Amino acid sequence: MVLIGVVLIGMVELVYNIITTSITIGTMESLTVMIQDVATFFIFLEIILMLLKYLKDIHHVPVKYLIIISITAIAREILLAHGDALRMIFLALAILILMGVVYLIQKLNLLSDDDL
Repeated sequence: MVLIGVVLIGMVELVYNIITTSITIGTMESLTVMIQDVATFFIFLEIILMLLKYLKDIHHVPVKYLIIISITAIAREILLAHGDALRMIFLALAILILMGVVYLIQKLNLLSDDDL
């Protein structure tokens, strides 16, 4: 519960930063800061969802949630990094691999549910 509170405080701070940045937006740098804050907000949101799932499922976190948070963090890095094409390709490849893992996990879960 403490971790959820800390993440919620971080989310409130990000929302405040997004609102103040959008009001006074004037340069490309302030737009970049706002994009960083929005992307970080989505990562915090997914962490909150994972923690709620953890509490709901009697202290069990599915690996799928951790992978989705990783995909969001990599997507954030792609949004914010500029110029290095090879790095972008590797990051996109990492997202593709992680999506494949999520797909396999879902297929394996469907197979195991059919056996029950």
